Amino acid sequence: MYKTNINGVFMKTSIDCIPCLVRMIISSVKQFIPDDSKREKTIKELLKILADQDFRQSPPMLTAHIQRKLLNIIGSSDPFEEMRRLSNDMALELEPILINQIANSTDPFQTAVRIAIAGNIIDFGIKGDVKADELKECLYTSLRIDIDEEALNVMRKRIENAKSILYLCDNSGEIVFDKILINQLKHANITVAVKGYPILNDAVISDAEQSGLTAITKVITNGSDYLGTVLDDCSDEFKDAFSKADLIISKGQANYETLADVDHIITFLFMVKCLIIANRTGIAENSFAIINK
Repeated sequence: MYKTNINGVFMKTSIDCIPCLVRMIISSVKQFIPDDSKREKTIKELLKILADQDFRQSPPMLTAHIQRKLLNIIGSSDPFEEMRRLSNDMALELEPILINQIANSTDPFQTAVRIAIAGNIIDFGIKGDVKADELKECLYTSLRIDIDEEALNVMRKRIENAKSILYLCDNSGEIVFDKILINQLKHANITVAVKGYPILNDAVISDAEQSGLTAITKVITNGSDYLGTVLDDCSDEFKDAFSKADLIISKGQANYETLADVDHIITFLFMVKCLIIANRTGIAENSFAIINK
């Protein structure tokens, strides 16, 4: 049913994506390769991989090819493991404060959605490491920032009418704020999906466990190490859950880039992190996106 081959249903890479991909290469190499001469050699290798890619793929797919090569070079299957754990710890420290804010809100659902989207700032692929003060500021700002009330109400109605929901997580740390939102939904049939294998700081099953998400709902993996959700690369279990869910709630820009044109009822929640997505969606950079398709 779902095909994401080279001519498939995901966004293609624009030449305007290249600077961001190059910044990601440089940031990753600087993080994990201390020797200057080896850094230069590695950057050249990764830039060559980028140059050889077919740009009819989505940006998350290109990023995954580059990251796989980097993992091979540095000899680690999960170099972001410690950073993911620290991100989860940072978010868990804020959890009681955020739960209290939701409880005292005039619209707890809207506040929980705002907090979940604000958590999308934790993105090592685009922003690099996110500090606690930066995260706190984004969370406090989230309570005041403009939000599409009409789209929010459509999302609210979809949740009320859905018999089953599949919630696609994005990053570690952010997964704690996803848990807060999922608790607020008070829905009887929610399955949560995380990545099958480590890629950058995307949430995997250990993050779901650390965040406490596995204690409140069913969590599966998508069986893939691509950024976003490349359905052709996902496990049969995930594809079955995806096709049967009445509603997909999809977190993060990479999931939007890989699923925006898939024929399914999906509500996307993310921060708009680049001009390309801003132009496609009509939502300004650094704004909160709630997109119902």
